[in-house]
Order: sequence, then structure tokens, then C-alpha cells
Amino acid sequence: MNLVNSGETAAEAEAATIPIRIPASTKEGSKAAYEIVEANLEYKAPKEENFVSTFSMGKNNIIIEVTAQNILKAACTITVTRLQPEVVATPVKDGVRATVSDDEINQLDEEGTLVIDLKKGLDEVTTIHFTAGQLETLINRQAKIKIVKKDVELLVDAVNFAKGENLVISLERVDKNPEKLPSSNLAAGAVYDFTIQQGNTIISQFDHEIKLVFPISGAAHPEELKVFYWNPNQKVWDLIGGTYKTVR
Repeated sequence: MNLVNSGETAAEAEAATIPIRIPASTKEGSKAAYEIVEANLEYKAPKEENFVSTFSMGKNNIIIEVTAQNILKAACTITVTRLQPEVVATPVKDGVRATVSDDEINQLDEEGTLVIDLKKGLDEVTTIHFTAGQLETLINRQAKIKIVKKDVELLVDAVNFAKGENLVISLERVDKNPEKLPSSNLAAGAVYDFTIQQGNTIISQFDHEIKLVFPISGAAHPEELKVFYWNPNQKVWDLIGGTYKTVR
């Protein structure tokens, strides 16, 4: 169905129709099921700058009535999804792991960001699990995954990963115990152990950069702070770098 903007207002224009052919041999009282598997809404030029869609972000249900030649009527619903540049998911918690729904991921627009907020009541969650299908959708849409905890944020491009396998992102807070992790007690912010895994493979090389944010307060010279990585082979802290930014 192709809808063209003729310049008419909603009050003037006729409703769109979807013709459905029913054989003449259909008996009275017969039932028919209509299913629209997918409906995509796309606005094409020309489109004025002050144009505002009448569809809200997310899912919009449109109820239509189908009338056949023999006056049989059937009602069906078309669901039109207006994709969003940012979707804040509601994680489903199961112990220390959490998942997000397919529906939330499917609402994300091209190059959008899926935000998984673990700050409120979900601090004990340490792993986020994505199915292979969910990851493929995120990759196809060139989306970003943003995981937010009260003392760290992780932002990663989905295209860093391969299709066909589940993805597990782990963010586990480490105690600042110098006996277990030398000099960890000197850290101005939180200390985390990050692990990203697909199938049985730990991912450690990325084609696109990963962004880490550590909230800091009370440091004497915060502009001098840097991010370090504990090198387990050489038993030293390697300088990663980073920049300090004041958030007002």
C-alpha cells in the first residue's frame, strides 16, 4: 500500500483501503483470518521542515475494517512502529544476569543506541545476555549498546561482533584490596573486570573503539586522572589514557 501526501487535511482525505479478494463460493458464516506480518512507515521527500508525524515513538496500533463483496466484514489491526534513535530498555533480572526483550531492540532506529540502565535496583547484575537474533538486529542497524551502572558506563558498537552467536557482556566490580590487586586501593573511581564473550570465545580485539566512563568526585586534581589496565602477565598497570570532562 503506497500512501501519497496530496495536501489534504485528515478531515478532507478519504481513508486508505486495502482490497482483499474473497471467492464467490465462500459460504455465509465462513471465517477468515487476516494477518499483516510487518508494516513499515517511511516518509519520502518532499517533506516540509515543520512536518510532525502523528505517530508516537514506538508502537502505534491502527484498527481497520475489511468489507468483502458479499458484505462480510472483518476487523484487523495494523501495528506501525516508529523507530527511535534511543531506546532505554527495561532489563529482566535473573540472579546476576539480565536480558532485554526483542520488542525493545526492534524499536531501535538505524545507528541508534540501546541503553541498559542498571542504576536502580539492578546494581547486583553483572552480565547482560543477548541472543544471536538480537545481536544480528543490532549489527544490521549499526546500533550501539550502552550499559549504565552507578559507577561506570560502557558504550560499544554492535558491529564489533560477529553474527550467528549469543553475546554476553560482563561488568563485575572488583574490591579495592591491594593484597589481591596491587595498588587498587589508590583508584579514584571504581575498579571493574570487563569480559565480552561470544560462544566460547573471549573478545579482546575490536575494530571500533569502546568507550568507558567512570564518574569521579572529590579528587584533588581530576584533570590528571587516567585509566589503567591490569596486565595479568606482567603484573603491572598499563596506561590506557582517557580524558577528564566536567559534567554540570
